[in-house]
Amino acid sequence: MAKRKSKETIVANCTRCSARVSATVEGEYNEYFDEPGCSVRWALLRCPDCYAPILISQDDEDARYGHTTEPWSSTQVLYPSVNRRQLGQAVPEPIRKAFTEARTCFDDAKAYTACAIMCRKVLEGICDSHNAKKETWPKDSKHFPTRVYWTKDFTNGLKHCEWLETKRRTT
Repeated sequence: MAKRKSKETIVANCTRCSARVSATVEGEYNEYFDEPGCSVRWALLRCPDCYAPILISQDDEDARYGHTTEPWSSTQVLYPSVNRRQLGQAVPEPIRKAFTEARTCFDDAKAYTACAIMCRKVLEGICDSHNAKKETWPKDSKHFPTRVYWTKDFTNGLKHCEWLETKRRTT
């Protein structure tokens, strides 16, 4: 009797379960090129918990530079689409990085306090780029483009961020 080959598993984020799972590879397609760092792998995965399909891509860029012994890079989920809003190139790099970190804290790590602090950093960066003084953010709206409106929720959010920052400093 022939031994049945077990299916490969890949660690990926399942958006339906909101968890990082060791998903089973149900099918794959590899495209190899002569130069290292150019090959691509697409794999159709199945979540072991909810059986949802996950389509991922990987390349061999990390292996090319010797960063890892694994032949493929970390997974990039293509389906179901991950709601990752991208900021335009007009947004300064430090603000884009802080925004991306806030999304990572919220979506991946579920670190909501860290997310609130990173959101505060984004807001401070926006205010700095428009020469608004921290002490008078809502009052300095004249420094912002006309399409920016200060709402009660936004002002309450700033107060909450300040409360979290004060709490963080005292603990």
